[in-house]
Amino acid sequence: MRKKAICALWITLLLLPFWGCAESFSFPYAGVRMRPQEGWTLLTLDSLEAQRAWIEKTGADIEVLRADYAANQTVFEVFLPGGVQVSLSVHETGETVAWHSIEFMTQPETDALLNRYAHPPYTRVEWSKKAPGYISYQWTLESKGADVPFARLSTIRQGALYTLTATGVGVDMEALCAANDAVLSALDFLGSRAAGKAVGRKEPALPDPIADDGVVTPVTLVDFTGVTDTDETKITIQTLPDTELLLQTQNDILRAYAGESGLQSFTVSTRRETTYTYMLTATAKGRAASKAPISVERRLSAEALEAAYRESALAIDPNGYAQIAASPEAYRDRAVTFRGKIAAFRDVAGFPCALVYTANPGAGEWENPLWVVFTAPFMVRENEMLSVYGDIRGDTIINGETDGTVAVPVVVGRILSK
Repeated sequence: MRKKAICALWITLLLLPFWGCAESFSFPYAGVRMRPQEGWTLLTLDSLEAQRAWIEKTGADIEVLRADYAANQTVFEVFLPGGVQVSLSVHETGETVAWHSIEFMTQPETDALLNRYAHPPYTRVEWSKKAPGYISYQWTLESKGADVPFARLSTIRQGALYTLTATGVGVDMEALCAANDAVLSALDFLGSRAAGKAVGRKEPALPDPIADDGVVTPVTLVDFTGVTDTDETKITIQTLPDTELLLQTQNDILRAYAGESGLQSFTVSTRRETTYTYMLTATAKGRAASKAPISVERRLSAEALEAAYRESALAIDPNGYAQIAASPEAYRDRAVTFRGKIAAFRDVAGFPCALVYTANPGAGEWENPLWVVFTAPFMVRENEMLSVYGDIRGDTIINGETDGTVAVPVVVGRILSK
């Protein structure tokens, strides 16, 4: 019954008109930024009230919609030309936090995740060929006498389950899958939890937006991640026009007024590798003041992090390989480096993988193989040499190049070169 109710709600919302979008929208609590294309319309939990008139014209109940968004942890819905709408939901559980990212999940874990969707009404449950690391699946529901198709992409990243769901009355599955791909390509992930995991850091807590309830001064930080790798950091605030803004730093109080657009920025010094704390006070005319604590963590630059990562990596020699092969789970997340010869390719959870032999004792026979997961595009061919810096995933894959019984350790590639 719930799926049919949600389905009917989606059909109703398909009647909403389209507003053109040419800007980006950040959702720090979900760790994403959305860059809608021309002709797309974005609907969020915070924008429902502003679009109440349009929603009610369709016959939808805005409170039901608000409850549905909250229950399904919907970050946004985007309406595309042609009658397709795509929603993004983010669910965090103890299990997803432990898994952290699809890249780090072992073969049994990714198999178990895929099998969770291998049942009716879902069909064509498989790893996406266009979106590595995403599970693709489809289904159709009946609502108000019409068959409504759905297409989904799901993955684990940043410690949560991210799901894109596309639907549209009278739209074929191919178009829905293309819509999911289009929205995915318009998403930027703000967090870097995969990199943070490798160096043992957690992502900072981000301040919640203060909504416009007509009483207090609304405040939202624009494109704010709480992390910087530069000596100066810009903090941009979205509020009401002419709002007085006070940013209290450790040694000073900075004052400014929001412009006609409601935007105002402060530039603060972040030279030292530490966490800077500020208190923002916003006071609009006729509104109560709002206070928002802000923290900015200065981290090493990407270049410095890469240098530190290279320095920490363990070079794999024959003795080290024997230990890793005997007990890969004991070395899980350990940074390693090696150079070897590519012998074969395969897919693992939608990611391309290369079988790399890391030792040639001089007899002409390459040995000590490792499967390397490619997390970014990198052009290589069989028999080429490859240098790898990466993290041991803690599991093995059966090497199909032999008799099918040799378990080969897996490394998640981070830095690759020929």
